[in-house]
Amino acid sequence: MRVTFNIDFHTRMGQQVFIIGSVPELGNWDESKALGLEFNNGRCEQTIKLRRYKLISYRYFVKDFHSGELVYEKGNIRELALPRKTDSLFVKDYWKQFDGNKAVYNSSLFTKVLHERKNPHLSTKKGDFKLQIYAPQVKTNEKLYVTGNHPQLHNWSEERALELSDNNFPIWSIKLPSNILDTPLEYKYLIKTDDGKIIWEEGDNRTILQKPNTEGCIFTDENLRTPNKLWRGAGVSIPVFSLRTEKSYGVGEFSDLKEMVDWASRVGLNMIQVLPINDTTITHTWLDSYPYKPISVFALHPMYLNIEKLKRMTGIEKQQYQKEKVELNSLEEIDYELVNQRKLTYAHSFFSKQKKRFLASLEFQEFFTKNREWLQPYAAFCYLRDVNQTADFTKWGEYAQFSKKKIAKLTADDSKEYHKVSFYYYLQFHLDKQLKEAVSYANSKNVALKGDIPIGIGGESVDAWQQPQLFNLGTSAGAPPDAFAVKGQNWGFPTYNWEEMEKDNFDWWKRRFQKMSDYFNAYRIDHILGFFRIWEIPEDASWGLLGHFNKALPYSREELASNGFLLDYDRHCKPYIREHLLYEIFQEYTESVKEKFLNVSGFEQFELKSEFNTQKKIEAHFGNEELSLDEKMIKDGLMSLLAEVLFLPDPVNPAMFHPRISLHHSFSYRDLDTGTKEVLNKIYVDFFYHRHNDFWWHQAMAKLPTIVAATNMLVCGEDLGMVPDCVPDVMWQLKILSLEIQRMPKKSEITFGNPMSAPYLSVCTTSTHDMSTIRAWWEEDRTASQEFYNSILQQEGDAPYYAEPWLCEMILNQHLHSPAMLTIFPLQDLLAIDENLRVENPESERINVPSNSKHYWRYRMHLTLKELSKSTDFNAHLKNLIEKANR
Repeated sequence: MRVTFNIDFHTRMGQQVFIIGSVPELGNWDESKALGLEFNNGRCEQTIKLRRYKLISYRYFVKDFHSGELVYEKGNIRELALPRKTDSLFVKDYWKQFDGNKAVYNSSLFTKVLHERKNPHLSTKKGDFKLQIYAPQVKTNEKLYVTGNHPQLHNWSEERALELSDNNFPIWSIKLPSNILDTPLEYKYLIKTDDGKIIWEEGDNRTILQKPNTEGCIFTDENLRTPNKLWRGAGVSIPVFSLRTEKSYGVGEFSDLKEMVDWASRVGLNMIQVLPINDTTITHTWLDSYPYKPISVFALHPMYLNIEKLKRMTGIEKQQYQKEKVELNSLEEIDYELVNQRKLTYAHSFFSKQKKRFLASLEFQEFFTKNREWLQPYAAFCYLRDVNQTADFTKWGEYAQFSKKKIAKLTADDSKEYHKVSFYYYLQFHLDKQLKEAVSYANSKNVALKGDIPIGIGGESVDAWQQPQLFNLGTSAGAPPDAFAVKGQNWGFPTYNWEEMEKDNFDWWKRRFQKMSDYFNAYRIDHILGFFRIWEIPEDASWGLLGHFNKALPYSREELASNGFLLDYDRHCKPYIREHLLYEIFQEYTESVKEKFLNVSGFEQFELKSEFNTQKKIEAHFGNEELSLDEKMIKDGLMSLLAEVLFLPDPVNPAMFHPRISLHHSFSYRDLDTGTKEVLNKIYVDFFYHRHNDFWWHQAMAKLPTIVAATNMLVCGEDLGMVPDCVPDVMWQLKILSLEIQRMPKKSEITFGNPMSAPYLSVCTTSTHDMSTIRAWWEEDRTASQEFYNSILQQEGDAPYYAEPWLCEMILNQHLHSPAMLTIFPLQDLLAIDENLRVENPESERINVPSNSKHYWRYRMHLTLKELSKSTDFNAHLKNLIEKANR
């Protein structure tokens, strides 16, 4: 059949519109084989011959031949059902461009959860002219209609307007007789609500001026021009591991999400936000509890498995399990090691009894085929990690370097290791199944799950082993110093080799996001600033103070000189260690420190001995044992000596130099003369606040558009910390929601943010997992809480010593009334408004301490979800607060 694709798009000189799709005639999604459209009378059009496919998928993009840039239209991939009895078809499209704040309606948060049609309306109208519109913003209590200047459209009668079918939501459609196009057609859409309200779309009438010379035609409109107020919703954040139910086994499990969904739905919350759920098993100790260092960006963590769903237990086995369950559930916090060890023991036992039947099942075979690409290397990695008793793959002998051929042999079903390898297939199959069950249940209740994408991966991970070229394995990512970590943060995972990733158009990232879309309709990009630039720390350093931005534009000696600063390598790039500062740091231990750790390098000048000249060497010397206060003071003092530099040579080009972050707090800076300080201050401000804005904008726009477009999830970015000026523009262009925290305002000149000033495209929250809760923060800094009490809450007099329930409710209400699209609260901050539910000691609710790289992630709810659900007064009160805020 002959199909004519026609789209309104005005190209500029050197541009052309292309169509790409799921069939050979449209290039099979290969951009190099996409079909170019011809520009004619203000429209782009092309007629092609298509085989009689039942359904094809396609989308449009524009290619700029000068720059080579490809720009895709926004929104979902288009689908076209080809009529069976039509030999020629005219397809009229409009360029998908969801502008402004309403762009978020295009995400699966709305199309698959909040606005999804549970009982779709099927149109009974017949005809060769199909009119349809992409309108995901129409709510579940609303229906879409059309009327116009033709008798078939009932001559602008809103009472008799024709109802469109939502069977293919978010596309609404209606079939009409083709003779409706014999004369110029004018029409408009309108919404009717369940309570009888009628809402006409705004703007001029839509028009079709000429009937196509084909048997059939499909006109697809875009951008329903509704005056509806913007959707706003509320959610709760809680790590899966923190959930507490009577059914779980000492730790929150995927199955427990169902009870969380029931409670969220009951009180009017639309979203549950969780921390990363990927497998982090490196050492089989509590150190693996850190959820932002996955050993696989695809595999799920075995601790979330509900063991009882694997096999019906009987007799002694069941009695033992129930006894352990009671024991583990009685603990205030998670015993990470014991929970994981016992779960794996049960899973091994059950697998050995079910192996043959399980591996032969059709359900498993389908799962394996779909996930083979990551599942086989992951299973091999886990087997080799355990058999070698280390996740450091460089020590795996013949498997130290990943070989697809060797791994295929190791994981073959006739391999002698297959029993041990396939156990990990068993785990991942059931984890996937249990999580999808919870997701399906949540969506049926119109509650969405929001995931978390860690910015990094473990250096000892499947991904680093399988594709080492994608990572800078000799470095560590982290964050510059801030109020929460004055030494900066060292996260202990490698940075990305973006040049290598770009070679296959960021395929690893796209597959990673697509896998997460199996479970989530929204996600948080952890440390989105890493897509602009990452804070990279040398392998031999421990503190973030000794890091630098990658990519960046360091200075040459010549450029520094042109700005009035003459770089002296020995004075400015080597640790500045002088007699007078040693006494300030080490006090009565100065002489013993000089004798044991330092060499004299000049008059009252010193350098660290070779066995202590890096932070990692100093840490190794002091070991992992508990240190006395004096030993800790000496260790920290020695570490600080290595940070006594003003410039850091670039690791790739040592002739270029990065100013050291926070150099103003160093002795080296303090001892400069006033004139040199003034010059250095100007260089510092230029480097960290002005020099990179355009450069980093281009770095982000080279990566994020392609990666974000890989799925239809709602995208949220964690844009905290040292935020470059270019970040908000990139996030606005890509419709990525920012993160707004009252205690961490983005404007440096203010102490606290105002939730009412949050942009619509943002997530507004009271606290994050990296912060203390409202109650704990209130007691930490009396000066800050007093200022907050008077200036933000507008209360007179002395602030209460404790954050009383009424005070926490005031803060909660401020956020609920924010114009932000989403207000998401940690569960701890929600419970804080109820005297009977909140925990006695707020410090026990802390999830993470960012300044401690070896923090034990073990927080668990102090009450069960059943107890929470039965708290009728609290639930009714919270629901009332949420409903009031959204009226």
